[in-house]
Amino acid sequence: MRIPTLASLCALTLSAAVAAAESSPALPPPLWASKPDVAAFNKIEDGHLDAAKKAIDALAAVKDKRTIENTLVPYDDATR
Repeated sequence: MRIPTLASLCALTLSAAVAAAESSPALPPPLWASKPDVAAFNKIEDGHLDAAKKAIDALAAVKDKRTIENTLVPYDDATR
């Protein structure tokens, strides 16, 4: 493989990786980053569970034709 071709391949790979990173949703910091006590931990986790339950309820409530917006979005929200 010639050097210019290798350099082009590396640049293309790097630009694809940057584009993928920019389009990915930002992840929240890890739970332990704020060093919560037991009460704060329970509050955080209860909030996550409540959000998941709401997303599951929205998914189950759909009466129309299933679409990405009314099926996969609430599913993704519930698993997130």
